[in-house]
Amino acid sequence: MGFAPPFDVIGHSFGGNITLHYTAAFNDKVRSLIAMEGLGFSQGTFDKIMEKPASERLRELVEKRFKAQERKPRRFQALEEGVARMAALHQQLHPDQAHHLAAHALRQFADGYGWKYDPGLALTEWRPTPPEEYGRLYADIQCPVLLVYGMESWATSPKDDGRLDPFRKARLFDVEDAGHWPHHDQFDAFVAAVREFLEASP
Repeated sequence: MGFAPPFDVIGHSFGGNITLHYTAAFNDKVRSLIAMEGLGFSQGTFDKIMEKPASERLRELVEKRFKAQERKPRRFQALEEGVARMAALHQQLHPDQAHHLAAHALRQFADGYGWKYDPGLALTEWRPTPPEEYGRLYADIQCPVLLVYGMESWATSPKDDGRLDPFRKARLFDVEDAGHWPHHDQFDAFVAAVREFLEASP
C-alpha cells in the first residue's frame, strides 16, 4: 500500500526549513506541519551578518570551505567515546538518549568511529535569504503549523523577533529546559504537544 497526500510533515533544524519551503510551494500536499527550530535568520541576526561587506563575506565562506575540506575528520576508537562526546555537547539528554543518538549518528571507518553528517552544511551562505522574503514564503502556508522552540536554544524566540507573525495558522510551542534539540531534550512534553496538535488539525 502506497502513501498519498495530504501528509502530516515534521522536520528539525535544516530539515524543518526544508519542510517550510515544501509546504509553501505545495500546499495541497500537506495537511499539517511541525517545524522544530527550522526558521530562517531573525532580522537582528541577518542585519549583523550583512554588516560585513559582500566581498569579505564571500572570502570568509570560501576560506571556511577550504578549511573544512582540509580538516581531518574526528575519530573515536570506541563507540562509548562518541557517546561521551554527544552527552557533553547536549547535557539535557538522558544517558540512554545520548547512547541511542550517538549509535545512529556514528559510522565505523577503517581508523575508528566518525560522525555521518557533512560539516559543510553548517557553513552560512555569504548572501543569506532576507527575513522579509522568508516572511512572504511563510504567509503562503495554508495548513495548521506548530513551531517548536527550545527556550535555551542559541536562536531567539520567533514570538519576540517577529518570525511568527507572517504565518496564518501557526502556534508556537516554547519548550522549557530545552536547546536546539527540543524533541530530544524534553521528549515526553514534545510528544504530548505533537499528539495534541495532530488531533486538533482537520
